[in-house]
Amino acid sequence: MNEISIFKGIDEQNVKSMLKCFEAKTIVYKKDTTVISNLANTNIIGIIIDGTANLVRSDYDGNRVVLEKLEKGSIFGEVFTSYSDELSVITTSTCTITTFDYDHIIKRCKKSCPYQLIICFSCLLKKL
Repeated sequence: MNEISIFKGIDEQNVKSMLKCFEAKTIVYKKDTTVISNLANTNIIGIIIDGTANLVRSDYDGNRVVLEKLEKGSIFGEVFTSYSDELSVITTSTCTITTFDYDHIIKRCKKSCPYQLIICFSCLLKKL
């Protein structure tokens, strides 16, 4: 997991500890699975651990546009709250994705994990 950019420099044990603290869920999805729909109205952060997916925008007429191709290490979620169209994440291969609630990043951990701030800044920088 520590080869994922936001976890670089953090040892595996601390990554596991943080993900437990964040109540993270890791799920393997089959190709062509909608992982999250209506992404703009969710409070979820997702990280592609393995595989590929597309961030897709659907307008009111049902037209779809691929906004971004997501691959290992890509982060999606909370950043898209300003979109008015429906956004979805759809896998383009078998895909392992770890998700957690955005609030777990921005609120101080009870254990005061020293790396939480690094993860928070990494996620925020990905938004820019």
